[in-house]
Amino acid sequence: MNKTEAARMSRMATLLSLHSTGADPIPPDVMPPTERGSDTEGWMYNTYTREVYRAWSTAYNHGLGTFANQARSTTSQNSISLYSTRTLALQAMRRELEFEFATKLHAIDLAIADAKAGD
Repeated sequence: MNKTEAARMSRMATLLSLHSTGADPIPPDVMPPTERGSDTEGWMYNTYTREVYRAWSTAYNHGLGTFANQARSTTSQNSISLYSTRTLALQAMRRELEFEFATKLHAIDLAIADAKAGD
């Protein structure tokens, strides 16, 4: 495959990824513990870095990695809900980013329509 064909294939793959997976956010399915001394583990994501991490939560704080390694991780206050699988966390992140970019594209579409009306 030459460079032109590779570029076309890459563009087609990008266009295929533009399909909508739905408008509703995917909520986390692992609820945080309510009792002191218990913990949950799962996955969380960061839309800014576009990364998915293993994470844990207790009734009063949470952090990255596994609960067994919590002494070596940075913790944050408050409990959080997590995703049970990496796949589900990735799907939730995709859905959130998809909606964010759809909103931005809609604003551009409105500006284009406005510009056409003024031309």
